[in-house]
Amino acid sequence: MKDVCIRMAVASDINDILETFSIWRKTIKQFIDYLAKQHRGEGTLIVAVAEKNKIVGYANVFWQSRINWHCSEGIPEIVDLNVITGYQRKKIATQMIGYLENLILEKGISTVGISVGPTPDYLPANQLYLKLGYKQENEKTIIDGEEVLVMRKSLSK
Repeated sequence: MKDVCIRMAVASDINDILETFSIWRKTIKQFIDYLAKQHRGEGTLIVAVAEKNKIVGYANVFWQSRINWHCSEGIPEIVDLNVITGYQRKKIATQMIGYLENLILEKGISTVGISVGPTPDYLPANQLYLKLGYKQENEKTIIDGEEVLVMRKSLSK
């Protein structure tokens, strides 16, 4: 989608994010935590803003991955990438991933990780990540009590 702006999130975005994603039961605590991580330099929260300043997506990069073997290798992780229904399949997730990958490259890091649920609900995300050059690393692992597939990508300028 051409008329979408991807930018770093600010505190005043929280209410708009919650309004957009209320149907998915997102919590204010989750976004306060993301912004606190951003403030401490541990992560970056971005938003996708469409017409009339409507936030239609968000994603994070955590500079210290939740994936043990990525953490030990210094590989950051893209986390909690979401685009609200109605704006999906319009390349917004692709734009957000590209934005985060550029932030990672700017820090001189050349590899990024991402995880995705192994269920059919997450098949479109899994297919997108593969299309964007992410490679599956393992069958499944547990992150935050949930089973996920772990992927990584080598980045180039």
